[in-house]
Amino acid sequence: MAASVTALTVRSVAAAPGCQPGDLTVTNTSDGAAPPAQSLRAAFAAATAASGPQRICVDAGLAGQTITLTTAGGGELVYNAATMPQLTVEGNGIIVHAAPNARVIDNQTAGPLHLADLTITGGNASSAGGGVVTSGDATLANVSLVGNTSTDRGGGITVLGDVTVTNSTISANTAGFDGGGICVFGNAVITSSTLVGNTAGGGGDGGGVCAFGTLTVTDSTVVANTATGLGGGLDTNVGLTLVYSTVAQNTAANGSNLGFATLASFGAVVAQPVGGGGNCEVAGTSDGFNFTDDASCGFPASETHAGVDPALGPVAANGGPTPTRLPRPGSPLIDAIPLASCRADGAAAVTTDQRGVTRPQGPACDIGAVEVVPPVPSPIVVVPRFTG
Repeated sequence: MAASVTALTVRSVAAAPGCQPGDLTVTNTSDGAAPPAQSLRAAFAAATAASGPQRICVDAGLAGQTITLTTAGGGELVYNAATMPQLTVEGNGIIVHAAPNARVIDNQTAGPLHLADLTITGGNASSAGGGVVTSGDATLANVSLVGNTSTDRGGGITVLGDVTVTNSTISANTAGFDGGGICVFGNAVITSSTLVGNTAGGGGDGGGVCAFGTLTVTDSTVVANTATGLGGGLDTNVGLTLVYSTVAQNTAANGSNLGFATLASFGAVVAQPVGGGGNCEVAGTSDGFNFTDDASCGFPASETHAGVDPALGPVAANGGPTPTRLPRPGSPLIDAIPLASCRADGAAAVTTDQRGVTRPQGPACDIGAVEVVPPVPSPIVVVPRFTG
């Protein structure tokens, strides 16, 4: 079944706990040439003027509302503190839409940027980082980057340091070159997240993610991304580690799903390549219990199932904070990893699936990002009979 991205529209993420003493609090959705106190733009200005770590917190009462940035207000939100920079933005479910022809956030310092519980959308940058660009490290937790565009690298976000992504959705972003969803110049760790419908144009690599350092993807879904270069789903110049992830139906002429120098994969689906390339750019290493449908990844014959459909459902809300592809009844992915091997190799610390559902749910563990919960048997109704 083809992956569907039509249901992935801009949505607000869940609100987190309330703001803390000392936060730069945002209490309104206004923007403009003279933004009022406690607006998001005013908070960024205050953070830039301060020294040391700063935390911006959007009031939870604004959850689900949209802050639309304006050209009059200055376009993108800039953080450029001079002393010990470090910025956290706690969105509490807010949606931030870019001003015309601008990205949303630009961290111009080498300090870390932490984004949590917000949606960033509508960015359109004439340089790297359509939604966000940061000169330092970045963490994204419960963040949606949706519908951003860059003429250079990183349609959703460009990170010049390392990046950690958790419980996040990166979808429908477009880059003019590498990294349709994410471009990271350091190392990347992606956990319990979904990358879907992103595009790297201009001969760029990594439709979902392009990493110049190592790339580790655990309990995550990577589908329907496109690269006009290598690695339609994921691409790294160094080593790629896949654990309990689903990488399917991505598009590239070489390495339709994966591009890498080295690969170590456990319990992952790497299947249904599109665009003329095999699943993998070059052969990698299996740590056991993968599912693939061609020989390009170098997995053993027991894990290579030419012509076999993994029977994945569409991209949908199947529980948890991010959309996933649920294996359909009868899928060869279900109960395919023996109970004794569920925590083998790189999966030693993995006890749940992408949605937070405990592994296993049946007599064994499932391959891929989602652990199927067996249906509850219908109760047996006993109707007493009286014979007089």
